[in-house]
Amino acid sequence: AHQCYAPGPGRKARTLVEKKCLAHIEDLCGPLKNLKVLELGAGAGYLANLLIRTGAAYEGLEPKKDLCEKSAECFPETRGKIRPLFPQEAGLKEKSYDLIIASNFLQYVPEPAVFVRSLAALLKDGGRLYLEVPNERFLRVRILVRRALHLYPGRTHPGNINFFTPASLDRTLAAGGLSAAASGQLTLIGDPARLEATLNKKPGLVFRALAAAAAASRLDLLLQQGSLFRLCVVRAPDRLRQ
Repeated sequence: AHQCYAPGPGRKARTLVEKKCLAHIEDLCGPLKNLKVLELGAGAGYLANLLIRTGAAYEGLEPKKDLCEKSAECFPETRGKIRPLFPQEAGLKEKSYDLIIASNFLQYVPEPAVFVRSLAALLKDGGRLYLEVPNERFLRVRILVRRALHLYPGRTHPGNINFFTPASLDRTLAAGGLSAAASGQLTLIGDPARLEATLNKKPGLVFRALAAAAAASRLDLLLQQGSLFRLCVVRAPDRLRQ
């Protein structure tokens, strides 16, 4: 909560990061107006604010109560639309949503395959699940990058209990009864706005040069140092479609 709302250039950069995230989701899903959208891990409310402005029927869940309160304070549009609950506690109705967004959430969830299956049950036929998680395939390299950027006191992001590779993420989805209709990686090092939001200050010249080099060469993606995304679509059984 402190990092999300700390004064400084990071807040403006965070808005830019979430605008890119929304544009990416719209590229995959089309316009969101009038769709019923559930966001898991609504966090600081930056993406929630943007989703509400698209005209989507938005609902958010954020387990940290202090983040919910701060979101409503900073983004009045989100007031009453983000609840301080974990999904299993929220009493959500099956087949209720057109789109569920779980960006940087699945790495915190016990029994992720069981959790994915529960999300699939919440989607209408033809509904979509958008997931984004850190790619931890080359974890030692990622730890070196994190230490160079002075991101965390430990080896990984605090609270992460799942460490996904592309293969293990796809196995988790399959175990949850889903498969990816669209998949890929998103750059982290090659995105100056994301670096600025993470550090809450403008990156120094060296880091800006590294970001430019990564963006031009896609080297960070070749080294599996981006974020993984997956878009899954829930299909009605054939006998029902007929």
